[in-house]
Amino acid sequence: MRQLWYFVRRAAVSATEARRHRVDARISLIFCAFVSLWPIFFLLTGTPLAAQVRDLGPAVIMNGDFGDPSIVRDGDDFYMVHSTGGIPAFRFWHSKDLHHWQPIAAALERSYGPWAAELIKYKDLFYLYDYGGGANWVMTAKDPRGPWTAPVDLKLKGIDPGHIATPEGKRYLYVSKGMAVELAEDGLSALGPQRTVYSGWDYADDWVVECLCLESPKLVFRDGYYYMVSAQGGTVGPSTSHMAVVARAKSPLGPWTNSPFNPLIKTWSRSEAWWSKGHGMLIDDGHGQWFIVYHALENNARRKGRQTLIEPIDWKDGWPVRRYPDGMKFRPQVIRNWEVRSDDFTGNRLNLQWQLHGMDSLEGTRVTDGKFYLTASPKDMRMLAVKVSDLEFETEIKFDVQGEVEAGLVLAHRSGYLGIGWKDGQIRNPTGSSYRYSDEIDCPDCRCLKYRLKDNEITAYYSADGVAWKKYPRSYDIDLFTGFGGLKIGIYALGTGNLGVDSFTYRR
Repeated sequence: MRQLWYFVRRAAVSATEARRHRVDARISLIFCAFVSLWPIFFLLTGTPLAAQVRDLGPAVIMNGDFGDPSIVRDGDDFYMVHSTGGIPAFRFWHSKDLHHWQPIAAALERSYGPWAAELIKYKDLFYLYDYGGGANWVMTAKDPRGPWTAPVDLKLKGIDPGHIATPEGKRYLYVSKGMAVELAEDGLSALGPQRTVYSGWDYADDWVVECLCLESPKLVFRDGYYYMVSAQGGTVGPSTSHMAVVARAKSPLGPWTNSPFNPLIKTWSRSEAWWSKGHGMLIDDGHGQWFIVYHALENNARRKGRQTLIEPIDWKDGWPVRRYPDGMKFRPQVIRNWEVRSDDFTGNRLNLQWQLHGMDSLEGTRVTDGKFYLTASPKDMRMLAVKVSDLEFETEIKFDVQGEVEAGLVLAHRSGYLGIGWKDGQIRNPTGSSYRYSDEIDCPDCRCLKYRLKDNEITAYYSADGVAWKKYPRSYDIDLFTGFGGLKIGIYALGTGNLGVDSFTYRR
């Protein structure tokens, strides 16, 4: 009897467990189906996937010299542009989630020295406002990929233009020193003179800054208020100088009230990981989340230039405030949207990583038969350059020349350049800085040059075949370069004749 009861109870337990396992299996099946099908659900409901993962935390989204960012949202697409040097000018980037970006086009193939642009969309047109050559300019396109119209001179003074359109359709352009002017409805001319509408935010007298330097007005309209984010404190002075401050007004021309939570962005100590944080602008994702995008210099990596950062913000009492810790605790993730890449110059045009310096148009350049050609100038060093993306790297070129041309590799900066070159059968050390030493070494067949940046030291090499390398006797410390801007890797030509580059090799 006892054994019979044991078997009956075991059978009941087994039946219960079987039912439980069937329920667990159904739950697992439902869960797996949800995980597999939720993207389709969100697509059918019209909610973009990128909008579902809004807070990725603070991030570096351009890990190179990409200062003065300007971003515009067009539906679920985001487009970004930065200050530029060289041509093609104004490289445009595209993203779906504000964190991962791809280059798509460049706006200008002829340069007037453009800087610090404002990219906006008004009605069916994109507008690019920028400062260069002592004037403010504007050009338009139906798509950031182009084609863009020729730049129009707005005949306005001031730098770092910022744009806003009212709900009624009035348009205004703001520039440095708190000046603003109303624009014509087409945005291509000013209505009346500029006037000062904002005087900035009063920071403490004992703050270590470069100057007041009120600039970079970037505006948004939200909940009946116009919000203006401005840069103050100076761009590349002390590490604690640059900042972004916020003011708001009911009218686009003021009066403006400063935020009680100013500054929105700032470096507080030289010991922080990021210096000179500033030049910020607010952007929303179209689904309720807001971000601040700005530039900053990385501590102990200043040579990479002003990198672009993004972080989410919240709204408190009608004002934007940072969501994540400031100061020493601020540690953004790095998303490597920018990476220098090797190039064998296939196709019929340069890829978007390159810009030309020392010339104001692309005339005298071409890409054909797997080679890049550049006509040299006897007066100015012409250079094909790419912005540095890493602190340590090695790069080499294989080339040839026609005519009386000096050619080679340089690390270039606003404060100068140095590298390794070849002319008239001799290896030499081109310099455009306080160091002007050069050892000339006979090597008639050397058409392969290389330099390496490692442990802060620049070491150069030369070769006739790209296999057996000899070290150039002079090396340098990278700290030779200081000041504003980031390093560029340059392939240069100087003289009368042509340079032909077969390959550019880059290794992190």
